[in-house]
Parts: sequence; structure tokens; C-alpha cells
Amino acid sequence: RFLATLKLIELDDSRLKKKYLKLLDDSDDNIRVLGLNIVAEKEIYEGIDRIKYLNKNAVNLSMKILTAQSLMRLGVNKAEKDLESALEIPALKSTVELLLAQAGRTDMIDQLKAKYSELNDESKSALFNVLIKFGHEDFVLERSRSSLKNIVGEVFDQKISLESLGKLGTFNDFEIIKPFLNSPFEQVQVSAVLSMIKLLDRHKSDFS
Repeated sequence: RFLATLKLIELDDSRLKKKYLKLLDDSDDNIRVLGLNIVAEKEIYEGIDRIKYLNKNAVNLSMKILTAQSLMRLGVNKAEKDLESALEIPALKSTVELLLAQAGRTDMIDQLKAKYSELNDESKSALFNVLIKFGHEDFVLERSRSSLKNIVGEVFDQKISLESLGKLGTFNDFEIIKPFLNSPFEQVQVSAVLSMIKLLDRHKSDFS
């Protein structure tokens, strides 16, 4: 069911609004979380009352803050205060900073950019998506190019950097990506191939 839900969300179609709302009622918290994100992403305001109910009756702190973030993205002001209060919990601070950044808080985006090198792999990837969404492509490109200066490096950093250049890079980035086709790590090779394909597709005229 989880994979089927991912495929449903990948369709990213507003006409599927009722199906997206139905995810909020699923008994599986993982599917419910996917529903929270897509309902907020697509600005489906009909989901607010249901998300408020889930927030009020959350049995764990993770669901509490995830529902609060969805409500914040849907314009419920009180939800932002609930998230901010969770910043006081040391174990949740980094997670809540990222959730606030995903909801568009520029101060949190700036904070996370400043401590990018300290973030774990999952947070780095999520932050890149946030930065691209909110117009900070220059930072993503700078970090990606810097990470790829040497073919010997941290595998995950190389993967997300290659993927970012594939999405955002210029014609000149083709030469940066090329050496990673010979990486000793298969997952890096795959990312390099996919990135080159995307670059070629976006800059066809430059290669002709």
C-alpha cells in the first residue's frame, strides 16, 4: 500500500484531491504522513479540519509536529507557534528547524544553510529540495560543485551533488560530472549518468 501511495503522489494531480484527502484517514502513520505533505503541498484547504483533529489527538510527538507543520503550510497561524515551542526540545530541534524551513520560514532556511556541513545525509537532501523550492539555487550549485572537486569523497554528498547539477547545472557542469562515470561506487556512477542525461536534455543546443 505504501508503494501504491507513493505512485499516487508522484502523479501530482489536483484532480486527485479526494484521494489525497483520504490518505489522512489511513490507519498506517507512514501513509498518513504522505497525505499530510501532499495536502499541504497542493493547498487542499478542505483537509484542515481533519489535520486539526489528528494534531489534537496525536499519540506521539512526531505526528504532533508533522500535523502542526502541515497546518502551518495551510495558513493556520497557531500551528507555527506550536512548532516553535518544539524548538526548545533538544532532540527535536534540528527536525523542527527543517520543518519550519520547508514551510517557508526564511530565518530557518538561513540557519540551516549556515550549518549545512553539520547536517546528516537525510537533512542535507531535504534542505537542497527546500532551497530549490524557495529560490536558493546558487547555494545548491555552489555546494554541489565544491563537493565534486575530488572524485574521492563521501558517497551520499556526491550523489545529491550530481543530482543537483543534473537539475540546475549549466553546460560547463558537464565536465564536472564526467569523471564520476568512473567512480568506484555504482550508485555514484548511476547518479552521474542520470545527471548527464538531464543536462544533455536541457542544453541540447549547446551540445550540437
